[in-house]
Amino acid sequence: MKFVKTVPFNLIGFCGIGLMLASAGHVHANVSSAVDIVGTSVGIDSAARNIDTILKTGRLENGLVYFVRSNASPRKEATLKLIVKTGSLQEDDDQRGYAHFVEHMAFNGTASFHKREIVEYLQSIGLKFGADINAYTAFDRTVYELTVPTDKPEYVSKALRILSEWAGNISFDSADVIAERGVIVEEWRGRQNKQADIMARHDSVLNADSRYLDRLPIGTYESIANADPDRLKRYYKEWYRPELMGVVFVGDYDSDLVESEIRKLFSGLKNHPNARKIEKYAIPFFDTTNISVIRDSLINYPSINYLIRFDRAEGTKEKLTRDGLAFSIFTTAINQRLDKLSRSLNAPFRSASVGGRAALDGTPYLSYEVVGRQQSPLNSLETLISEVDRIARFGLDEGEFEKIKNFMSSSVDQMLKNPPRPNSPSLASTYAASFIEGKQMENPDSSYRLRKELISQITQEEIKELSGLWKTKENRFFLMNMPAAYDVSIPETESLLSVLDGIEYIPLTAYVEDPEEEVEQFVGKIPEMGDILEKKVHSDSIQEWKLSNGITVWLRQQPYRSGVTEIYGRSKGGYYSGVNKYGLIPSMTVEQTIGVSGAGSFSAEQLGKMLKSRDIMTLHWSIEPYSETVRAVATNDDLETALQLLHFYLNEPRIDTSFIEKEKERILQSLSEKVMTAEAHFSDTVNLTMVQHHPYVVTRMNITPDSLDPEKSLQVFKDRFGDMSDFQFIITGGFDYPIIDTIVRRYIASLPGGERKEEYPDIRILPPEGLVKKRVYGANSASAMSIMNFSGDLEKTREASWQVTLLTELIRTRLTQVLREDLGGVYSPGVASSFTSVPTPRFSLEISFGSDPKRADELVDATLAALKEMQDSLLPEMYVAGVRTMMLGSLDANKHQWAMRINSMLDYDIPISEMNNYEWIQHITPETVRQVARKLIDLKSYKLFQLFPGEQQK
Repeated sequence: MKFVKTVPFNLIGFCGIGLMLASAGHVHANVSSAVDIVGTSVGIDSAARNIDTILKTGRLENGLVYFVRSNASPRKEATLKLIVKTGSLQEDDDQRGYAHFVEHMAFNGTASFHKREIVEYLQSIGLKFGADINAYTAFDRTVYELTVPTDKPEYVSKALRILSEWAGNISFDSADVIAERGVIVEEWRGRQNKQADIMARHDSVLNADSRYLDRLPIGTYESIANADPDRLKRYYKEWYRPELMGVVFVGDYDSDLVESEIRKLFSGLKNHPNARKIEKYAIPFFDTTNISVIRDSLINYPSINYLIRFDRAEGTKEKLTRDGLAFSIFTTAINQRLDKLSRSLNAPFRSASVGGRAALDGTPYLSYEVVGRQQSPLNSLETLISEVDRIARFGLDEGEFEKIKNFMSSSVDQMLKNPPRPNSPSLASTYAASFIEGKQMENPDSSYRLRKELISQITQEEIKELSGLWKTKENRFFLMNMPAAYDVSIPETESLLSVLDGIEYIPLTAYVEDPEEEVEQFVGKIPEMGDILEKKVHSDSIQEWKLSNGITVWLRQQPYRSGVTEIYGRSKGGYYSGVNKYGLIPSMTVEQTIGVSGAGSFSAEQLGKMLKSRDIMTLHWSIEPYSETVRAVATNDDLETALQLLHFYLNEPRIDTSFIEKEKERILQSLSEKVMTAEAHFSDTVNLTMVQHHPYVVTRMNITPDSLDPEKSLQVFKDRFGDMSDFQFIITGGFDYPIIDTIVRRYIASLPGGERKEEYPDIRILPPEGLVKKRVYGANSASAMSIMNFSGDLEKTREASWQVTLLTELIRTRLTQVLREDLGGVYSPGVASSFTSVPTPRFSLEISFGSDPKRADELVDATLAALKEMQDSLLPEMYVAGVRTMMLGSLDANKHQWAMRINSMLDYDIPISEMNNYEWIQHITPETVRQVARKLIDLKSYKLFQLFPGEQQK
């Protein structure tokens, strides 16, 4: 018997369907979650304009819908999307994986762009594959995405033309299809591992008897390896129809010109007579309880996810919004209680949570998830559901209830006062979601005002009703993971159900919220003001203030961050500087001991609760390996309170033995639950080889509970923050100078000073010299993983860091061509790099890829040959120009990130006057690239690590 129950509440948070689709399907880039789209389906011609007067939207005669909006954030850039409302669900039996394959073929040529012309052109204007050139295929959609510069009209025109070519003119050259088979096979192979198998086994229960099980967007090996151009064309011609398409353009450009261009380029697309209808597929509902249990050596600890599936809620916008807010209050309250339980000594579980998720067809699940400890997870499940039922019986503590509502109301007030600036990617995702879901977009201001009005109206009875939903007996699932190493029997169905059935007989009492002290009680003595000895104004309106305690402050207003100020301070030193005096473990575990203890007479939990009543987004101190930092981000109204708190933390640290005992228990638990897989062994092999088993790193990887020494950690804290005279502070945001002047004198110039002048401690954690090759066997995957690392010393200049970036981008481009396009041996080669000036300037460049184990060595050789070619020959100017444009565009996009830019100048010891000097980048040539490749790449001194499937070899 089929059974469907409609949940009586709109469970906001369940609409993240993009993430669910991404987990099961092919994704080149993460799908932005849909904004809260509440309401009924509407026609785009009137509804969209009603909520966004800048948006231009319309429907062409052939049915294609477009959304065009001018938006200057980010500047000189636009986000474009082509959305096709078809995916793997529409594939015929002989087309498994073909929706995804078609998406790949779009980048292999169209009627007007042959072979790789599209990708090569886009890269030539500074776009990066993956970040700016992307696409993904899901069960019900295929989406192409471009992020293009708009400073030249031809960039916009050509990008729109590319979208139109993808919409109707993809070519399916037989040779290209055959070559692309290898690429997609490697993408498929990369998904064949035990973790994916565990997910698939659970999915087979959740999605039983549905089309979703045999239409995964990636397809099957047999279908991919034998992909046929004619079958690909058949899918393309049948489903790529303008009546199923939407085009989105949001960016810093004239929307009238874009609208006109879209009408010109896309109006010629034709629908097909007798076109096939898009079939809607749903996952069946059942009146049974379904269980999936997996025991595996890869599972670290037992967990149970108890899910109840409902049909979608319906109702007015006001009702759905109110129900969603009630659900937010309920989940906030229960998750706060569960988090507190998880942090108690001898906690009943590692973690537990209540929330929502979406089924693949968009219907909502109510989720109760508990991660247990080594004992049977049944006790953990019982504790979790008991806490939920406590709310169902007694409701929330009145103080708890009002506090959560006040916090939500305050958050809405903040959004109304300082609405976020809409950026082009988020707006484009909003319009795309509206098109895909066929629902009306909300006006943010009216939405906030409605929420503000409704929050105060929500009652305890609504929360109790939500809490009681766990008792639903239909359409429920238990997904259980059990470690193979545990000598614990797997619970039977009857045992799981008996836990639920027994909850009502457990005696419970009402929850009582801990009394909360007011912030004013711990602010304590207001510090005496220090002095500002000197003020200097630099270029770009950056100010430098010298304080009486030795601290230097750099300030830059950011008018668009109205009402919010960020303060960041850093000094040289870090926990390595005190190792000889205090010991390594006490030095590196200050945050794990002192940081969890609170300050003065208040625990960290009490201070955290107090902060929730304030608009303080971030308040944090940290002792890192080579430096110590402090950071505060708050609204201007609460900035002074944030700095009072910072003083409190720095001046009155304490040791809370109960919290430290919990930390010791956590460490012991982690040690006992560690599973040594081949992947973990491989990771350790790479990490330890690259630091030559440095004793500091080895010790850091093997912390035990007994190695903690809170008293010495407290001494480290007092040493690091006892003299802050060498700190550099950066203040950015929407502050006013007269007010910030007073705040700096009171709370920064009053910090403890002295004569400290430190350098970064150099403890010589370096990779080995020469050529190193290591292999590990036993991977839980069908692919081999190869990692190649090149590293070395470099001068401490911005130009040196730019050299690393330049080479990284060009190696990525070149290896994509060689390993993916020419050899069909990898899906996507990874190229990552870093440049650090701490403690000494060094770079590291890492190349990684998964492949058929039989081809791993061949592809390593091909990589080395490609690098050698870059050293010997000049790359085409087109590629070099593209990276040059990309680097300049990135700098321009970050032009207003003042905190990051000032910190970078301080890090490189570069005068502020040189901040906008990009001459080196502007003069990059192919010869520059060749010289940089010769400088950074030593083909006789790289490190190669490979992980292969198969039995571990001696």
